[in-house]
Amino acid sequence: MVCSIVELLVAFFKSGPPLFELAILIWIIVVASQLDSLYLRHKANLY
Repeated sequence: MVCSIVELLVAFFKSGPPLFELAILIWIIVVASQLDSLYLRHKANLY
């Protein structure tokens, strides 16, 4: 499933302008780091 999402993103980036690609890439990194910190916080609360 992840592979298909990545392939879709790559195809989308190839058709889109570079600036838009960069903005989405930064957004994905920010969201991923936020989710990661939330997950770690949730995990810490369980123990």
